[in-house]
Amino acid sequence: EEDLWRLMGMGADRLCRIDLTGPEDAPEEIPGAVDSWAKARVLTRAVKTLKGDLVLCGKASLDRQNGLVPAYMAHLLHLPFLAGILDLKLTDDHHSRITKNAGRGRREIVDCRLPALFSVDLPPGPTLKPAYTAIQSARRKEIIQMVCDTYPLTAKTRILATATPRPRPKPIPAPDSALPSFVRIKQLLSGSVTQKKGRQVTGSAERLVEKIINFMEHHGVLPRNAADKAVD
Repeated sequence: EEDLWRLMGMGADRLCRIDLTGPEDAPEEIPGAVDSWAKARVLTRAVKTLKGDLVLCGKASLDRQNGLVPAYMAHLLHLPFLAGILDLKLTDDHHSRITKNAGRGRREIVDCRLPALFSVDLPPGPTLKPAYTAIQSARRKEIIQMVCDTYPLTAKTRILATATPRPRPKPIPAPDSALPSFVRIKQLLSGSVTQKKGRQVTGSAERLVEKIINFMEHHGVLPRNAADKAVD
C-alpha cells in the first residue's frame, strides 16, 4: 500500500482499492489475467459507487498497454470520451475546456460537457514526490476497500501471439558501374558508404570570409559575385 499512501500524500482526498476475488474452482484466468473488457467492468462498478462527474484514466496499463480500458468504460458508463488530453480546465457552467493531442504535433481545443471520461497523455516529466510529513499524515487516513467478484466476468478478447518489431532494412545503393572494379569492391565491403570530404581553411578573418563565400558560390548557395555586392 506504499503507492496508495504516496498518492494520498500528494493531495488526494480519498483512495479506493479494488480487491478481485473468485471461487476456488474458478479457472485460473478469471481472478488474475482479466482482459481489458473485464477490467473496464470492474472499474465501472467502482465509478458508479463513488459517483464522480469527471473520470480520468491513464493512456495505457502497464501489463498490456493497449489503451482499450478507458474507451470500454466510457461505453459502459454512457459518457462522452476524449483520448490523449494534455490539459484540462473546468468552467463555471459545468463544462470543461480540453487540449488534446491530434497527432504530428498538432493540438485540438475541445469543449466538453460534464460528466465525461478522459484518458490522459502527458509528456514525460519529473517524478513528483510528496513530503515525508505528508506521507505520515496520509497514513492516518482510511483507504476505501471494494471487493469485486470476478467470476461472472467473461473475457471478450484473448492475445494469440506477440510479435516483435521488424524494422525494414535501409536500401543500400549499388556502386557506380563506371568506377574501377577495385573501387566498387571497396565500396561493397564498406557498405557503400561514401565518406564525407572536407578541408580546413586558415588565415585572417577577411580571408576566411572570402573562402566561405567562394565555397557557397561554387555550390550554388549564393549567386556569383556575392562578395562584391556585399562590399558595395
